[in-house]
Amino acid sequence: MRILGVAACAALLVAVAACGSGVTGSPASVTSVASSSAQTTDVPAGTFNPCTDISDQALIDTGLDPDTKTEDFGGVPFVGWKFCAWEGPWYFLTVAVAEHTIEEVRANPSLTDFHDVEIPGRNAVEFFGTPDVKRDACLIAFEVKEKLIMLRLGSMYTANKVDDPCKVLRRHANDLNPELPN
Repeated sequence: MRILGVAACAALLVAVAACGSGVTGSPASVTSVASSSAQTTDVPAGTFNPCTDISDQALIDTGLDPDTKTEDFGGVPFVGWKFCAWEGPWYFLTVAVAEHTIEEVRANPSLTDFHDVEIPGRNAVEFFGTPDVKRDACLIAFEVKEKLIMLRLGSMYTANKVDDPCKVLRRHANDLNPELPN
C-alpha cells in the first residue's frame, strides 16, 4: 500500500504544479521525521508539517490510519512543499502546505469547478483536477498566513468508491480543522 500513498502525493503534486512557480529545483535530502501526538492548534503556518503536526488521535478520530502515513513524494521532499498522506477505507487523504495563494490555485488551468465550502474559520474553496473526468478525487484549499493548505481525497485504484469524495473530504477537513494552523 505504500506505493499507493506515493501515488496519492504524486496526484496532488500534479494538481498544484501549475500554481505560481510550481515545483522547482531538485528534491532535498530525505530525512526521517518522528510521529507526534501533541495538539497543535497554534502552530504557525510557516513551520506547519502535516506529518508531525496532525496528531495520531485526530487521524484515528476521523477514520484514518496513522500507521499508513506517506511523507512527501515517496519520502523525497520538494523545496517549498510539505506533503503527507494517510489511508482511509477506500481512499487516500493528502494534506499539503506550500507558499502559494488561492488566486494561484484558481488560475491553474489544470483545476476546475471551483466553489466555496464551509470549513469553520476558513475561506475555503473546493475543486477538481481537469483530467479527473470521473471525479475520483476532490480538493479543498485555503490560505493561512501566506501559506496554502491543500487537502486532497482520492479514491484508491484498488478499491471501489463507496461515497462522494467531496462529501468525505469536507468531513475530514472539518474534523482535522483544529489541527491545522490559523
